[in-house]
Amino acid sequence: MRILYCLPSLLLLVSLAVAQRKESAISLRPMLVRIVTEEANGNGFVVGKTGDSIYIVTARHVTETVKDKNHIPLDFGGNEKDIIGGQVVYTGEGDDDVALLAAYQPAFNFTPLSIEERPDFNADLFYIETFGAKDTLPLDFNASFKCANDEKYRYQVYLRGLSGGHSGGPVFNAATNCIIGVVLEGGYPAILMQIERIRMLIQDKFNSHWQLKQY
Repeated sequence: MRILYCLPSLLLLVSLAVAQRKESAISLRPMLVRIVTEEANGNGFVVGKTGDSIYIVTARHVTETVKDKNHIPLDFGGNEKDIIGGQVVYTGEGDDDVALLAAYQPAFNFTPLSIEERPDFNADLFYIETFGAKDTLPLDFNASFKCANDEKYRYQVYLRGLSGGHSGGPVFNAATNCIIGVVLEGGYPAILMQIERIRMLIQDKFNSHWQLKQY
């Protein structure tokens, strides 16, 4: 009987822990962006602000089919007033499926996200949905990932709901709220590019634009 009495308290503690985890993760949402054009759609995230310009990382293939690479619509909130125009300033070559965009946004309140370059392969993962409501946060506490190919800097991730249309968006370690990789291909498993490789590429050419924190 004592176990039965303790069960409601245990469930309450678990519920509170999940709610706190979710609230903490949702605080990351303002740094994420949705990219939607007639030719392509995907996600991205702000990695820095220099002067009046912000800089956004996404997957290169999200931008490749866009006709006007000097005016890529970046949606920060789902409303027309939240959409600004960005331009491609860098694209990776070969297997480095990454792009850096710049956008004039002097009033943007930049808060650096954190990255984790060598996460535990048993870590719980999550991504933040940028379709529709800002508070949509799919959490997969049974998620797992493993290295698929070290030479190409890829992770293979088993994360439910991570389907097509999420390319360029970050995937986080639920224990630390740190980015561990960027979606290149949706599915089960999905394929991520390791955040360490992206950091190396961007910092090599645009060191001042990469302002994310190291975990």
